Amino acid sequence: MKAALLALSLLIPAPVAPANVSPMVVISPAAVVQVICFSKDYISAGTAFRIGGDGLTLSVNHVTGSGQCYINGKPLNLSYKSPSLDFSEVLTGEGPYLQIDCGGFVKGHRYLSLGYARGEKDLVSVELEGTGQFLDGYAILVGMVPIIPGMSGGPILDLDTGKVVGLNNRENFEAGLSWSQELKSTPLCKRNIA
Repeated sequence: MKAALLALSLLIPAPVAPANVSPMVVISPAAVVQVICFSKDYISAGTAFRIGGDGLTLSVNHVTGSGQCYINGKPLNLSYKSPSLDFSEVLTGEGPYLQIDCGGFVKGHRYLSLGYARGEKDLVSVELEGTGQFLDGYAILVGMVPIIPGMSGGPILDLDTGKVVGLNNRENFEAGLSWSQELKSTPLCKRNIA
């Protein structure tokens, strides 16, 4: 069964960045990092991204809470986690970072999801569109390809501004849907807005 699922996953083409991203938007791929976690029974991989020059890094709890986790070979320094929001904050040290947008997703607007799909070493991008719909507190986004396992914890950027609006949380391949925790719903934006 595992072999059949692996074979099927290899048939799904890896998405590429859309050619119509605004040339004014500059995104540092080095701000997006891979998270590798080891537990007693398995190894898992996900994504995280820096949002401040001080090393504040965001991911999702189902990635950072799954065993002994490392970013760039260094143990993960978890500073905040929320299982109910599937959100976490990590301190990783200085480096390139992305800017955030606490405004939330807009119906019909285009976004770019980034992450390390399937635990691979190369950053993958998936173009998504806001639906204006929510399920269990998560924004629903639609695209030709939903986010791919391993991209969990990665940023979802506004294609016009390059700012992070939400995180990659879950997907439904059959329906082509992705679910995202909007940053505006997290303690991060509530601290910054107040």
